Amino acid sequence: MSAPPYMKLYVADYLGDTHHLNVVEHGAYMLLLMGMWRAGGTLPAADDNLARLARCTPDQWAEIKATVLAFFKVSRGKLTHKRVAAEMAKYENTSGKRSEAGKRGVAKKASKNSEQAQAIASDAESNCTHNQNQNQNQKEYTGDKSPASVAIEPPTDPDALTWHMAKILLADRAGMNSAQVGVFLGGVLSRNGITARDMLPAVSAATVNATLDPKGYLIKAAEGIARRQAPLPRKVSGALV
Repeated sequence: MSAPPYMKLYVADYLGDTHHLNVVEHGAYMLLLMGMWRAGGTLPAADDNLARLARCTPDQWAEIKATVLAFFKVSRGKLTHKRVAAEMAKYENTSGKRSEAGKRGVAKKASKNSEQAQAIASDAESNCTHNQNQNQNQKEYTGDKSPASVAIEPPTDPDALTWHMAKILLADRAGMNSAQVGVFLGGVLSRNGITARDMLPAVSAATVNATLDPKGYLIKAAEGIARRQAPLPRKVSGALV
């Protein structure tokens, strides 16, 4: 059993129980109480050990031993104290409750962040689907099959949405602040020559799937997007150029 760095002293109770002790006995008793507290609630009952803790010579300890040990219980070579045991049990109980409360708080926060991220990812997927349907309807209405001639006006800016989701994802899963996310994601986009909106599906997938390594996932996703967007080589006179 571990103990906190402090020990409660109920002054009235202590003085009421020890009014008959002389100054040497008071000192030895308090030193043994403090040594027991630091040791976790018990002490070896060997006389040489107790004399050392009480700062007594063997002869001094022999003179005060009976008086001082009357406050303790000796069992199976161990020295214990009723009040010390009760205070340590109280501390352990309080400490355990605080630990459980802390764990529940962390779990609740993680659940809230996950729900928020999934909601954003769901909205992003819905917006993308809506935009695709709008584009398809416009092409069918105009008869124009060329994507370049279609004006895309999404209700939520995909670039801003990608950045927003990336900040939540990387803060929750990688412990990054906004500035660190900016440097990381900006570098990924710049190295691969892609835009933030190109990364929206990857950011959404990493968020919904609670990816353990979101940075590594996004780096690989960006490299894959860049490869897919690279122009195909042209074939001229039987040779690829």
